[in-house]
Amino acid sequence: MGKDSLFGNEPSSKFLKVLKEHGEVYTNPKILKQNVENHFRKVQQATAQNEFINVNLAKEIQDVCLALISYYDNANNNEQRYINATINYFTTSDDEEEDFFSPIGFDDDAEIVNECLELIGKENLRIDI
Repeated sequence: MGKDSLFGNEPSSKFLKVLKEHGEVYTNPKILKQNVENHFRKVQQATAQNEFINVNLAKEIQDVCLALISYYDNANNNEQRYINATINYFTTSDDEEEDFFSPIGFDDDAEIVNECLELIGKENLRIDI
């Protein structure tokens, strides 16, 4: 999770890597929403081939991502970048833990979402892993 500094909560090295890989390209909130919904549809379809996909965790992540998108226009530039990177990470299935082939495929996504929530002061939306 984030680490405390003199200037408040700072991203962890893992989150900084996600920011670098997924947060540099700005994505319109409407596109983010479409990407989240499309990714969850793929998750639901993939469960037909792999019953071990944690579809419930993926649904929780989707719901939190949609809440983040609702907040997006009220967020400052750093928060928008964190949200953008977090959602782009979630909608990439081939991330730290492959989403569609591993029973823990969404655990890394939930960790990134939770850190984003911590960084933007929305801890009340945290996902239990």
